[in-house]
Amino acid sequence: MLYIEKEEVKITSEGMTFPATIDLYKKDRRNESKPFFKKCITYVYYAYSPDSSLKLVLPSKRKQLAAEIAEVDYNELESDDKIQAFIKFYREINFSPTELLYENAKRRVDETIEWLNSIPIKKIDKQKVSVSYINPGTKETENTYVSVVVEIDNSDEVKKAIQMSNLLADQLEELKKKIVKEAKTTKAETRLFDTINTPKYGR
Repeated sequence: MLYIEKEEVKITSEGMTFPATIDLYKKDRRNESKPFFKKCITYVYYAYSPDSSLKLVLPSKRKQLAAEIAEVDYNELESDDKIQAFIKFYREINFSPTELLYENAKRRVDETIEWLNSIPIKKIDKQKVSVSYINPGTKETENTYVSVVVEIDNSDEVKKAIQMSNLLADQLEELKKKIVKEAKTTKAETRLFDTINTPKYGR
């Protein structure tokens, strides 16, 4: 549906017939050349296409790079209903259910990595501690609570994030194997279908 021709992202004539595409096309009222629509499909291609040169980049970074290539505001595109509807439709026709699971799992890995990077080994916290002192007026020992800044070991939280990352990585690997297996099965079925439907020589 979306493809590269002479370093420019284009859309097939068939792709222009779908409601999600038509709605996005009509959204661009700038002029007849539809510059914003072209930027949108450029962004979608680089951010979501299985043929994109950015396909191996983790989702959040991939979207940022795609927005730079398309020269668009990433936040504007990702918060627009019509663009999101087009993205959803584009993903549905380009990915199998297993591939969609794989892409979603990649996003979870991306989120977990960001979470892991944000967790400090030690975190700063304020705690109240009891302090004893002698009251100058009564000469008696009294207690009070004061707030102090302390460092707290945070390695358990880091460990939890690492375990989650490893679990998601294992899930990604399993989904990848399933995708490869499905692709081989589809290819074998296609060959069988072609063989059945190919007339024998001389008929």
